[in-house]
Amino acid sequence: MTLNENDLLFKYSHEKDGKVRKKILEQNAKQEQIKSIPLYVEALKDPVVENKAIAIKSLGELGAIEAIKPLIEMTQYRLEIQGELISNIVKIAKDVDLKYFVEYLKEGNINVRKSIPIILGKIGNRDAIPLLINLLKDKNSIIRVNSVKALGKLTESHEIDIILQVFEDGDEEVRKAAIFAISDKKNMHALNPLLKLLKDKNKTIRKCSARAIFKLLKETQHLKTLYRCLKSKNRYERREVVKLLGLIGNSESIKYLIKILNSRDGNLRNQALKSIIKISKKINYIDNSLILALSAKEWQIRSYCAKIIGLIGNETITDNLLNLMKDSKSIVRRNATKSLAKIGSNKIIPIVIKCLRDPDWRVRRSSVDLLRKIGSPEAISPLINSLKDDDIYVKTWAIKALGNLKDDRIINALSKLLDDQNSRIRLSVVKALAKIKDKNSINYLIKALGDDDFEVRKEIEKALYSIEPNWMDLL
Repeated sequence: MTLNENDLLFKYSHEKDGKVRKKILEQNAKQEQIKSIPLYVEALKDPVVENKAIAIKSLGELGAIEAIKPLIEMTQYRLEIQGELISNIVKIAKDVDLKYFVEYLKEGNINVRKSIPIILGKIGNRDAIPLLINLLKDKNSIIRVNSVKALGKLTESHEIDIILQVFEDGDEEVRKAAIFAISDKKNMHALNPLLKLLKDKNKTIRKCSARAIFKLLKETQHLKTLYRCLKSKNRYERREVVKLLGLIGNSESIKYLIKILNSRDGNLRNQALKSIIKISKKINYIDNSLILALSAKEWQIRSYCAKIIGLIGNETITDNLLNLMKDSKSIVRRNATKSLAKIGSNKIIPIVIKCLRDPDWRVRRSSVDLLRKIGSPEAISPLINSLKDDDIYVKTWAIKALGNLKDDRIINALSKLLDDQNSRIRLSVVKALAKIKDKNSINYLIKALGDDDFEVRKEIEKALYSIEPNWMDLL
């Protein structure tokens, strides 16, 4: 070392002002002299973090092997520049003998031991694999986590058994690290161990495993194993597999998911519904399996498929949905009418108007319900005609539907029912008139104030006040 360098080191060591020490380091750093390494090593002890950072960077750029030990020992302090410190250690240690690290792994500072697996993983030396495998038994879970991550970087795809053994670790974070490490290997040998984790009681582990399986299968589309898992007795596994099939988005999965719609597990059914919708939107058409399922023996499948088609939206399935208006299950009929209303095709209303004359009461009820949901002016005349229907539900639903529309004909038609023999009909009429809020209905309501039914009279008063707060002045 020249005299000038000795003087520089002496000046730095005895300088009390941190800013001045920083200038000395910055000026010297521009020269990048190998002989300045002792100065930078000394600067690692500097109380000012900025000065430490300059020294660390300079030693890294110079590849100062003689500084490797003091740099490793610095990791014990968990400085805010820890990332930069490790990066520069890696720069220096690319060709360094692993013995430099072994001595710290035995009885070293815990923070140093936590850092070493990270460094070994970044260096990329496969000779470190046995060291890291040994660290998988360490008592400290963070050391195990960092070791798994490092092994994920150093091991080849065919060496996944090294990481698979970590699935049995008792710590959640260690297991998560192992799952993420495996997901990058794209080795189908990992599929079954990952599927096994879908049964785990830990929700986080199940989610991480599902993500890893998705990553593994999204390109290969080898889904037969997943289809078999749909029959699993473990509800966690079934639910995660149903989600996965939705994410992967293969149209073939729809026919398997349709069967799940008849499951006793409500959560599973709803997840199957979501997955079918995801797949359908991805492929951008209604799969034939869904159309065929509208005729399934199981009413739950018919109901869910009717709902799904409405959520996807497709006018070509109109006739299939109209056939469900005579279904024996009311929920199937409701979902069919909801879907038809969402599709909102112009050809639906003429067909529904004809259905209002159908001898089957279920068809007539569904038709009125559909016209109510569509809420189109074209529905007024057929709804008024439905007020003459013998079925009380057809009449009450027609009344409710008319209450959502505005037309002069509606007041006259509804007012005639204020003296109907059935109090439920009269009550529905009053509520509909209150909703319409047409002042032309006031006189009809006043005349009906003498109704025999107390509930009807009470509802009439409420209706009058909502239409005209000063209605009593008209008496």
